[in-house]
Amino acid sequence: MAKVDTCYLCNQPVRDDSRSRDHVPPLQLFAPSIRKRFNPHKLTTLPAHKSCNQDFGRDEEYFAHSLAAVAVGSPTADALVRHHGDRLWSGRAVGLVNKVIESFEDRPSGLSLPERKLVLRVEGDRIRRVAWKIVRGLFRLEHGAHLPEVTRHRIELREPENTGPSLLDDVWETVKAEESKGLYQAVFAYKHLWVANERSHRIRCLWGMLLWDRLMIFIAHE
Repeated sequence: MAKVDTCYLCNQPVRDDSRSRDHVPPLQLFAPSIRKRFNPHKLTTLPAHKSCNQDFGRDEEYFAHSLAAVAVGSPTADALVRHHGDRLWSGRAVGLVNKVIESFEDRPSGLSLPERKLVLRVEGDRIRRVAWKIVRGLFRLEHGAHLPEVTRHRIELREPENTGPSLLDDVWETVKAEESKGLYQAVFAYKHLWVANERSHRIRCLWGMLLWDRLMIFIAHE
């Protein structure tokens, strides 16, 4: 009997009439110029239902548009921002690009920022939703098991110039010594390991993800 794949998002069987391949990490993180150079057919994919895959489509677009704008200064992020600009001028994704542009503020809550500094207000729930989806995909790739969406977890995004204390400093200090993984690490790299919590006697899985060599996302779950 032929093996039936299961969707890494809902863990239900994937039949031919509902099959898709979902990129982990999302293809939207790669500018078209980078995809051509790297060959997208070599990027990692997992089986998923079309409906499960499509349910994240708009949030993944928002994730890529918003965070690439923060990561400007990285060649791979700059290439993606230029692509977003080209789409705007050609009349595509106008609403989404304008939404990101309008999210930048030079006087957040009336505060004066240093010259040429801006604050980007993002929709945190959408950013966290996509970050958690990426980890669920990586978990399937690393361990061959399903990581339920409802699994308790903590997520923190670290911006390029944010040098203040982190709620998950212990996570990164533990993870950063691990080997960096990822097929094209100038766009997306990650590290992870399991750590025992001596106080609670529970095992945590710790992840550090680096986007465009500029943005760090820390995630911990049990």
